[in-house]
Order: sequence, then structure tokens, then C-alpha cells
Amino acid sequence: MSRAWGAALPYATSDPGAERALLRCESRLRELHPYAMNRYDRLRVEGHTPEAAMREVAPLFAREPRPRTGYPAPVRPQLPPAVKLAQEDFPHTIDKVVGTCGNARTTAGATAKPARTAAPNRLS
Repeated sequence: MSRAWGAALPYATSDPGAERALLRCESRLRELHPYAMNRYDRLRVEGHTPEAAMREVAPLFAREPRPRTGYPAPVRPQLPPAVKLAQEDFPHTIDKVVGTCGNARTTAGATAKPARTAAPNRLS
């Protein structure tokens, strides 16, 4: 179909038979690949020449002619705000946590003796 369209294009302005062939090819391409030809029609409305519009649309003919978008996503319940979740999961403020841990470390560090580590075994 594209070969016939391309062959008829140069003569479409001067030969009525070529113009009819061009229009029939475009009509058939709309049946076979409405996705690509929809883009072609939009480009033509925007003012592109037939050659430029078809050149831009040509890669679209390799895609699915009638793409389906599928079903809409399910509606999910809205989550509570992040701040509320943080308050529920972590009731303590960072100041309390750092203050408590800092005091425990200094107290434990002052009373605990350093642990001895065993010397590594050497094979001679």
C-alpha cells in the first residue's frame, strides 16, 4: 500500500487518476493502521506536506495498529499523612532518644573495663 501511495504522490497534482489512487491508499491505510494514520492526519492539519507527514509517521506503522490502554487502575484507600504515621510508630522525639542513649553510653563506658582480645593463631 505504501509503494502505491509513494508512486502516486508525485503525479497527484496533475493526474486525477493518481490523486484517486493516493486517496484510496490513504483510506486503506486508515483501515489497516488507524493509529499511524491518525497522526498523519493531524500533521496534515498542522500544515505539513504529505511527504513530510508520511516520513514522520512511517515508523509508527511498525507498532500495534490498534493499541489498547487496558483497564483503569483500581481505586485505593488514601493513606494517612506521613507525619501521623511517624507519630503512631515512633512516639518519642529524637531529642529524648539521643539524650537517653547518650547517657547510657557514658555511664556504661565509665564503669565497663575494656575487653581483652585474643591474639590471632599463627601457623608456622
